[in-house]
Amino acid sequence: MKLNFNSIIIIINIMLIITILVLIYNIKTSIDSIKNQYIPDHPLTVQIKDTIIEYDKSLIEITDTLELKLYYPRYSRIDLVCGNMPAKNDSSIIFMASAAYTLKCLNKFEHSNIIGNHVSGGKLYHGSPSNTYRGAFIFYNDSARFIYNDWVEEMRIAAENGGCGFAQDMMIHADTIVNHWRSTSDRNAYRALCKINGKVAIADSKKVIKFGDFIDNLIKAGASEAIYLDMGGWNYSWYRDNDGKVTEIHTKPNKYATNWITFYR
Repeated sequence: MKLNFNSIIIIINIMLIITILVLIYNIKTSIDSIKNQYIPDHPLTVQIKDTIIEYDKSLIEITDTLELKLYYPRYSRIDLVCGNMPAKNDSSIIFMASAAYTLKCLNKFEHSNIIGNHVSGGKLYHGSPSNTYRGAFIFYNDSARFIYNDWVEEMRIAAENGGCGFAQDMMIHADTIVNHWRSTSDRNAYRALCKINGKVAIADSKKVIKFGDFIDNLIKAGASEAIYLDMGGWNYSWYRDNDGKVTEIHTKPNKYATNWITFYR
């Protein structure tokens, strides 16, 4: 059978229409398949076929050793809040605790009443001098730094980059127990800001113990860095649990407290 030119054009058009219809069908089938794979019935999980991926939205991880309670805030930023204690109704806060020492019990706040220079809200302040501090905690550009002995330059850089920082007595640096001013025989309930397995953590002793034993317990827990946080009558602190509820660790605030290391979601 001999086809004329018009017949050939008609056949080509029919084949083109069939191809387009098949393509549309395949696209629709693919879209339906994707919809069936992803089930957004829970904001924290996505189901892909037979696999469930959990998206962890928890605010804080809390673990125990025999002697320590360890808090790992899952933060996006850290600041040293000065003057007014962080408020529980600020839902952006995960954890807060006293940081640097306060020199005197004053009825009005002064940055000079905080022992050691410090950075708060990206600004460098001059505190009272100290001959006991051995280190500093510095945070800027999403990086936590534990500095031993010479932290002046890091404080300046933290301020320039909108970070925070405070000085205190350091007990562990680079996996090694370093020289510190407090006697290892002193007994109290202790707290330290640490780096454990690469993560920033707050470590509390579960009971009154010797300071030397507290440091040994930090080493056993895997702390590669540890700097002291003010305790004694300044030990009031709290955290926000994964349900958003505030839990106090020590329940008696000190009205003369001046500064708090504060972790934000």
